[in-house]
Amino acid sequence: MKSNSTIITVWVFVSVLSAVVFAQAPATVNWKHLSSMTGDIPKPDLGRQVATLIMDIDKDSVNDFVILSYEKMAWFRRSKDGWTRYVVDDGAPGVRMEAGGDCLDIDGDSDLDILEGAQSKAGEIWWWENPCPNFSPTTPWKRHQVIAVGGTHHDQIFGDINGDGNLDIYAGEMHTPGSRDKCRHWVFYGDGKGNFSTQLLSTGIGSHESKIGDLDGDGDVDILQKDFQNEQRVDVWLNEGISAKKQE
Repeated sequence: MKSNSTIITVWVFVSVLSAVVFAQAPATVNWKHLSSMTGDIPKPDLGRQVATLIMDIDKDSVNDFVILSYEKMAWFRRSKDGWTRYVVDDGAPGVRMEAGGDCLDIDGDSDLDILEGAQSKAGEIWWWENPCPNFSPTTPWKRHQVIAVGGTHHDQIFGDINGDGNLDIYAGEMHTPGSRDKCRHWVFYGDGKGNFSTQLLSTGIGSHESKIGDLDGDGDVDILQKDFQNEQRVDVWLNEGISAKKQE
């Protein structure tokens, strides 16, 4: 029969262990649910919604958000009282947007612009120029075309791919559904002023939620590419630096 001292020792050990286990349990977050269905957020009034962005458009150090449909785009400007809906694009012939996109200061004027690609077969990639500080809830932003090459663009990602200090764009088309064996992916090299030159990387390899980052530990930006097609393939493009001719 165990002594009382042994029983007490075991009880103390189990109690301490239980306290440690409970102390290490992850905390649970309390959430407040707001919805356009209950009037907490303005109704998007866009049609079928395909993409979202979170960004500080008006430079007040508080994030706003953007909702896109195939044809339209709206900015929800945050204030202490909630959100106000502003138009970014109210629809135009031939403009049909797809999931994906990003935000960055494309033209070097210290505010965030918007980049999106086309869902339609026309295959444009556009950027919208932030009019900060001259905002109007009903005035669309100026839209610029990066390229028009056909296909459905599912990914547009910013990064300094050639290491010149200016941010570039990676963009890719889906294979299926999409342009199939004619699908392409590119790098658009930026000059920091809103202008881009084009490099075609491949034809026939689809891109669906691809990413960029340093994949081989050499400090530059590589490309991880996967698609939605039947092969279920994965491709990696390792950045081996710019050519000697370009360095001169």
